[in-house]
Parts: sequence; C-alpha cells; structure tokens
Amino acid sequence: MKKKVIIPILAILILLLVFHNWILYSAGTIAIENANYVLSEKLLQIIYNQDSSYRNVNVLLKYSSAKKKYGDGDISNSELEKVYDIVSTIDGNYKGDNHDEVVSFRNLIIDTRTQIREKTIQEEDENYRTKVREAINDCPLVIDKVILSENMIGRTQVSLSCSNKAAKTIDEFDAEIYCYDKFGEPVKKSINKDNVLHVSCQKTISANGFLDGNDYYWDTYGYENASIFIPYIIKIHYTDGEEWRLDEDLNEGIQEHAGLKAKGETY
Repeated sequence: MKKKVIIPILAILILLLVFHNWILYSAGTIAIENANYVLSEKLLQIIYNQDSSYRNVNVLLKYSSAKKKYGDGDISNSELEKVYDIVSTIDGNYKGDNHDEVVSFRNLIIDTRTQIREKTIQEEDENYRTKVREAINDCPLVIDKVILSENMIGRTQVSLSCSNKAAKTIDEFDAEIYCYDKFGEPVKKSINKDNVLHVSCQKTISANGFLDGNDYYWDTYGYENASIFIPYIIKIHYTDGEEWRLDEDLNEGIQEHAGLKAKGETY
C-alpha cells in the first residue's frame, strides 16, 4: 500500500522539478533577450545547481556571467581576460537557444583579446628595440672604424679604432664581432658555434682619448670566409676599478641588430 502511494508522489515531484526548471529557463532566456544578465545569471544558476545538463543552461549561464562582467565594454585588460576565460569555453559552433547572441559575443571577445595582445606584443617589441638602440648609442667607447687587414699567410685580421667618451681612462675592453659573408649570411666557426668572434683588448685609452686600430689586431681564425664584421662593445674596465657592461638581456636584440645591418637593413 505504501509503495503505491510513494510512486505517484515521486512522479509528481519530478514533474514539479521539470516544470520549475522550465519556468526558470524560459525566464532566463527572456532576461537574456532583454539584456538583463544579472537576472538571467541568477535564474540559470539555480537550474545549473539542480541539473547542470538541463538543455543549454551551461552555455547560457556562461554567456550571462560573461556579459555581466563585460558590461558596456569599458573594462580593463585584466577584466577582459576574465571574460575571455569564460567565453573561450563556449563552442564556436553552438546552435542552441540564443545562439546568434552567444556566438557573436564569443567571437567579439576572442577577436578583441587577440587584437589587444598583438598590440601589446608590438609595443613590448618596440620598447625592447628602443632599449637595444639606446644601449648601443650610449656606450662610452664609440667604435669609429672597423679595420680589416691580412697577415703573412693571407688570413683576415680585424681591429677597431675607438673614441673614449668617458672622462676616465680605460685599461681593458671586451667586444663581440658578428661575422657575415658578402650576402649578409652568418659565418660560423663550426656547426655548433655561433657567428660571434669574442675579443678583448688591454690597450690603455686615456680619458676622452682615441685608440688607433692600426696599432693592434685580432686574428679571425675560424671565420676566414667572413667579409662583413659588425662589432659591439660589451664590457669596459676603467683604471679606477669601475666597469661598464652591456645588459645581457639585450643579447638577442644585438644579434638581430647585427643581422639586419649586415644585409643593409635598419633595426
């Protein structure tokens, strides 16, 4: 007797739940159509908590939450990222209720975020390039001329004529000379090596003085096929013990700068 009573009650409860969800879902979709995303989010969240698989409640809840955060679109990049995190989980081929609004908004956010990221990357890249150019121009030991000569066996030698712009004496400097062929292609010492000739000079250069490149040279062993040599001062030591160093974080930019210069292009 009890079983006969329980079964109809369960059936009635299930029907009530289904009807309850249907009412809330319908009200939620109407709220979306009226751009009341605060209300639609609340209604759809109730359904989702009871039955996350009910119709398209999962997608429409995400859409409502994203639209509420987005507002009129006047939000910070960090807030846009939060909106993106929500809509990026929505299928671009969604065909359910309110699909035109949902897919259109999803694509708008993804496109907007992509444009912002591309602009940010471009700005960061230009800022980095500016730092590289400034570091080269601000070096207190200016390279006036690259001098190429040959030793007794016909091997190329290279040296630098430099001007000391500092009001103190230099007793040593290190340089990196990037080596290229006539086509501007890197000449490497071996397969596993780069195209950089690392050199050091311990000649004294007086304050605001000049170093004549004809008074010394470096051998280019391993880079004999190079015909273009592009040097950069990377470290300077002064007689008072102080040093100047090129920021190691700019190494990649220096390499690109040299590569473009070897081809006659501007960094």
